[in-house]
Amino acid sequence: MFNRLTGAMAGVSLLFLGLSVHAADTDWVARVNGDEISEAKLESSFSAFTQKEGLDIPESEAPEEFKVLKEQILEVLIRQQLLWQYAKQNDFVASNEETDKVIGQLRATFPTQEAYKEKLQSSGFTEEGFAEDTRQRLSVEMMIKDLNQSTSVTEKELADYYAANPKQFRMPEQVRVRHILIQVAPDADQAAKDAARKKAESVLAEAGKEGADFAELAKKYSQGPSAENGGDLGYQGRGRLVKPFEDAAFALKQGEISDLVLTQFGYHIIKLEDRREGQLASLDQVKDQLSAYLKKTKASQSLQDKLEQLRSEANVEFREKL
Repeated sequence: MFNRLTGAMAGVSLLFLGLSVHAADTDWVARVNGDEISEAKLESSFSAFTQKEGLDIPESEAPEEFKVLKEQILEVLIRQQLLWQYAKQNDFVASNEETDKVIGQLRATFPTQEAYKEKLQSSGFTEEGFAEDTRQRLSVEMMIKDLNQSTSVTEKELADYYAANPKQFRMPEQVRVRHILIQVAPDADQAAKDAARKKAESVLAEAGKEGADFAELAKKYSQGPSAENGGDLGYQGRGRLVKPFEDAAFALKQGEISDLVLTQFGYHIIKLEDRREGQLASLDQVKDQLSAYLKKTKASQSLQDKLEQLRSEANVEFREKL
């Protein structure tokens, strides 16, 4: 019954950052190094999250689950506050101009100023509170962007990861094929199907003649989008072509032409131009992509480690149990 609620609880994370609200001050529920998180902010954040997740289960039907979810959301708000404090300490603070620009872009999506204010109010925002929340969010984003840009990866790290994960860099077998398509719809009547097959058989016979130029025949007869390129589909791996076509293409020998192959598009005549056997990509071939991946992974781990440190060192007070 509560699968959706359980799934939502598992999904609460720092991704919730964009859903936090800075509501009008009321009683506080937690203090983070002296900065208060108000009860209104917690309730508004909780409401925003449950609406986003489509949780329409009444709290009265699952009081314990909702209690745990609210505790998790409060923990996210605490960590958001820690990130903001750390960003501010390291001079990552969005300017008034940057903050106003983002707010202006959001305001422009509403038909009137009154509609914008009504939305803020219904979401538990004050204009001042929303501006401050936006500034904090932008400041943390600035800090994370700087972290990503300043993260580096050594040649040894690249080589070590490459050597430890060979399966990730194996290039699959590929074939380069040309084809001639004679179109016929799956729901065409029998007369149309017979006519298409007869034409395809005629083209196949012509393609099989000594000295026939398959590319020129494709330009002349093919009704597919690759006709102007002589039917050339380039190099294709398994899983990228419709199954009957793929099976026929990979079964051919280089230079060989298939019999008629029927798919939902019509009749195909396929010629195998070249085959690339599966092989391990070299480190040089994947270095750029691997470097970007490892930088992102390192930056994310660095941020998580810093956040755990901040949390362990923080002075967090709770007014009472939720």
